[in-house]
Amino acid sequence: MQLMKLLTLTFALTLGLFATPAFAAPVAIVGISPDGSPDEVKTRTVRALQFVTEQTAPGQMSVIFDAKNNTLLCSFSVPDKKSYASEKAKLQYNGGCAAKAFAAAKTATPGRQTADLDPIGFFKAIGFTYELNADTKIVLIGSPIVDDARELATSMADTYVPTDGHISADPSQSPFSLKSYEGRFNGARLYWVTPDNWAANHDHAHQVKQFWGLAVQYLGGELVTFDHDLNRNFAMAAALSGEAEPFDVSGSDKIEMIRVVPAIPDDLPIHERRLATYSLTSRDIASARNVEVGIKWNCGGCDVDLYVTAFPTAQTLYFGHKHSPEGLFHKDFTSGRALANGLERVTLPGPIDLSKMTIEVKHYSGLAPLGIAGELRIAIGSQTYAKPFMLAPAGNGRSQPVRFHAVDVVR
Repeated sequence: MQLMKLLTLTFALTLGLFATPAFAAPVAIVGISPDGSPDEVKTRTVRALQFVTEQTAPGQMSVIFDAKNNTLLCSFSVPDKKSYASEKAKLQYNGGCAAKAFAAAKTATPGRQTADLDPIGFFKAIGFTYELNADTKIVLIGSPIVDDARELATSMADTYVPTDGHISADPSQSPFSLKSYEGRFNGARLYWVTPDNWAANHDHAHQVKQFWGLAVQYLGGELVTFDHDLNRNFAMAAALSGEAEPFDVSGSDKIEMIRVVPAIPDDLPIHERRLATYSLTSRDIASARNVEVGIKWNCGGCDVDLYVTAFPTAQTLYFGHKHSPEGLFHKDFTSGRALANGLERVTLPGPIDLSKMTIEVKHYSGLAPLGIAGELRIAIGSQTYAKPFMLAPAGNGRSQPVRFHAVDVVR
């Protein structure tokens, strides 16, 4: 009898019909999102059960998880006897497991794509519970965008991506922390089945994959696939095939959420705009509107910080204080960017007196024994102005900060 028919018959078995003996580390682990229509979740469940049935040999065990709530749906174990080598015998023995998985699928209701997985919780659950190894086959099905209403400051909605500083941070500092789980995957390979068209653009997809790739790498595993082809991912996982690309850390331990902003022709990032050919008038300087300040620098492994103070008694805007009555701090990834740590900018709707506004640029991390060259830009409406800067060497690979008066840039 075909495996699909066996799964359909197994759906009717009573929960807990068979006892599950203790087995070694699972040969396969499947994490399923419970969000989506009942038909969508049932499709994932059927494919997951097919996979564990095919992969679990006599004397072995596999598991299926609800990877949003991080609860074990069921353990699929096969006694170490030749009589259990057939798929029919495996399914009959694991009737309770299949019934639990199907029962969960029947209760599924449509949910938001951005909230259908808790990957960090899933990674911790399997890393803590099982002794994983290079032969462990892990398949995760669901969205890579984490949007937890209880953690709005670290939501990945609206194209925000965590910096890799979150991964090794203390758990009290970030919900993306994997501290104390380093190396737990021990070479295990992860095949991630994402929804179709989940990313806002190519840069967004790249940065999200980069973050999760670094997380799995920190765990000592490999992120092999990251796409929406369900059947191809299961086939590759079955064969442990595919080459995982290496993911390079930024070198910064800063804990931030960086927004991916695509560069589009009618709204270019500040560092790609044409420079103004005339200076601002005294009137424009005294009452500037739609002010934008940005920096870029030539040290790819360095993190450089921007500090903007609209007037002497105003709150300073920087990565540690992103909102003030005067404006907002942003750290963006843009198309064609050259920096792993993004580009920093501040926007102030105004009116702002540029003669009172000060700007400071500081070296935060990364070695730069020869100093760091960069460019400060200020845009007022459609007019953009630039001034080069040099953070001079200060010893031990560090650089000295520089300070500007905004008015000197736009004159």
